[in-house]
Amino acid sequence: MSKVRFLLLSLILTVFASCSSLKEGERQSIKTTSNYNMVLVKGGTITMGTDENSQNELKLEDFYIGETEVTQALWQEIMGNNPSQFKGNDLPVENVSWNDCQVFVQKLNAKTGQKFRLPTEAEWEFAARSKNYKSCAFLDDEMLNTMIQSLNNNENNKEGIKPHNVMQGEANEKGLFGMEDNVWEWCFDSECGIMNNNEIGSEEFKVIKGIVTNNNTPETKYIIRYPFHCRSISSLLGFRLVLDK
Repeated sequence: MSKVRFLLLSLILTVFASCSSLKEGERQSIKTTSNYNMVLVKGGTITMGTDENSQNELKLEDFYIGETEVTQALWQEIMGNNPSQFKGNDLPVENVSWNDCQVFVQKLNAKTGQKFRLPTEAEWEFAARSKNYKSCAFLDDEMLNTMIQSLNNNENNKEGIKPHNVMQGEANEKGLFGMEDNVWEWCFDSECGIMNNNEIGSEEFKVIKGIVTNNNTPETKYIIRYPFHCRSISSLLGFRLVLDK
């Protein structure tokens, strides 16, 4: 074997080894001055929906998703403003609509040369799930009332609910913070095929995701979805990023 061919083969094997050695939970930093990390989630199959008539099985490739929600520090760096009601560099940015998120992503991509976006609903749920989590396509009356109350914005937030620092608490099984105990989060779209609620299929409404605990069986948690108008904002609604490889 010639020296050139040997070096070329060595280079190919090195690249292959580095790619195959990626492990779930590996972190990759965004190329900005703000400290924000992406976490690798290994792909797999996810079945979404709560009954046989609405279930849909999806195959997901590996993807990077934000270790936390987008912080106010990162938003301020990219957008030059801070719309949040509850101020703090390490708090999740809130009071941002789905449309606002698209502008942020465009500016972030232009600055970094990378391809960021909002997660799809399936990606968000796949990253959030653990063995005792269940998918809940639609909310019962009690859950719906609780969620609407929590999403009441600004002066209507009578419960006094506030976001907390994005790294507060424990990470889930995939190394992600805040998916069940901080702000609700925007998704880019819904690809799970559960469209019984016509609003979710509308361009004017986008899916937001969150996790609630079953009061009767606290060990069981439900990952839920809700249609929210793409121009609406809330002091308890933020987002996290996905990075296309």
